[in-house]
Amino acid sequence: MKKLLLILLCVPMIGFGQQNNFGTLLGDYEVIKNHPNAKGIDFIFRKPFGYNEMSHTSQNTVKLYSSGNSSTADREIIFQVFDYKTYFPEGKYINDSSIFEMIELLKKNNPSTEYYAIGKYPGYIFRERIEHYTSLQINIFLEDVFFVISFTSVYIIGPSDIKYLKKISNAVIFD
Repeated sequence: MKKLLLILLCVPMIGFGQQNNFGTLLGDYEVIKNHPNAKGIDFIFRKPFGYNEMSHTSQNTVKLYSSGNSSTADREIIFQVFDYKTYFPEGKYINDSSIFEMIELLKKNNPSTEYYAIGKYPGYIFRERIEHYTSLQINIFLEDVFFVISFTSVYIIGPSDIKYLKKISNAVIFD
């Protein structure tokens, strides 16, 4: 009886412990091919494990995942693609040498900005707090489009969240 009582007392603590570990594993591979919002790029990535796929309304969003822990929007991971013509005309001129200059300019407004790449494609990563949400973004310059993986949360984004988003981005393969 004492053992059963001890086990039952530990169950809530185990469940609580999993909350703290939330966002450490990757799920199955997802293949994006001929997606209307992907602006002509095909890619493969591993889904965030434990997140629910949600419907999206933005014409730039390819995939949207929500943790769905305490509310539908407490943690979201979004894969987006923006065309340079509309959203970032200078993007098509970015290359390995000028991206470092751009990052130095961006650091003046947001010191967390740093160089980041997915494969051979350069980009940058930064985080920012706006009202009740914290956003962490990986922005990558492909030939014709700007690829973004963002993590938004009602919680403060910490080192484990940054590590997790980098883990997801390291599993992205452009076709």
